[in-house]
Amino acid sequence: VWLAVTLLLVFAVTTALPAFESSRPGETGSVLIERAPQVLANQPVIERLFDVQRLLAGLNVACHLITVLGLFWIGYRHFGKAMLGASAALLYLLLPYSAYQARDLLHIAPAAILVSMVAAHRLPSVVGFLLGLGCALVNFPIFLAPLWMSYYYGKGLGRCLLGVGLAIALVAGILWSGGTLWQEWQTVLNWPDWRAWDVSRRPTGEGLWSGLELHYAYRVPLFVAYLVLVVASVFWPREKTLGHLIPLMAALTVGVQFWYGRAGGTYVLWYAPLLILVILRPNFRDLAERPMPSWRERIRDWWQRLA
Repeated sequence: VWLAVTLLLVFAVTTALPAFESSRPGETGSVLIERAPQVLANQPVIERLFDVQRLLAGLNVACHLITVLGLFWIGYRHFGKAMLGASAALLYLLLPYSAYQARDLLHIAPAAILVSMVAAHRLPSVVGFLLGLGCALVNFPIFLAPLWMSYYYGKGLGRCLLGVGLAIALVAGILWSGGTLWQEWQTVLNWPDWRAWDVSRRPTGEGLWSGLELHYAYRVPLFVAYLVLVVASVFWPREKTLGHLIPLMAALTVGVQFWYGRAGGTYVLWYAPLLILVILRPNFRDLAERPMPSWRERIRDWWQRLA
């Protein structure tokens, strides 16, 4: 309902407004992705062993592969039918946008991270690490953090937070070793495309509202409404299963598009795999989960199987 009402309002407003000349696309929209070729080229070991551009191309292929395998695993392992997993992977590959943005890490890397989080949702530490990596890479997964914290409350929250801290420490260590940690941190904090509440600065790239003189008159209300959705996802429903987690993740990821200043509305691959899973998932009763085992219980079960 939230997405339908918001889309209706956005369509009604944008179709009534006069046409405008789009602003420049600007940079990629991610500090880490933008600086990746430079950072990799400055590493002597990588420079000797790999061609940087080929390495980045390999990362693109790996992200698509991770997304496809993740969709299949979710269908096979968590939905209980290999056919659902194969169907999800096929639908993802059939999307024109999957091919159109096949070489853009800013589009496909978040898709791989979000699908991997769902695939590994019974491993809180792994999900936490992926969540922290996603926040460092493209920022918007930070709005998914409250949802995941509520999902793990009482069943692995500490392990999830440990994974988040490890990922952030790893990224910070890499930037610190290159002497750019403070510079990159300031760049992210002051990026106007994310600062929907900052009425004094216009978004630097092309987006849904970037060509409007009073862009903040539209972005700020949408951003506030989005925060309401984020808070609501924490408390409703109180006890969440995988059947609740997937559509809530999809809704929150789609909601970012309405107020994000740089190419907002075009990041289809951020949420397309999640929407495919929403369409194909079994009913909520079939996705009711057993209590999440601790690491001690996992080691004990593994030892018993070996015995």
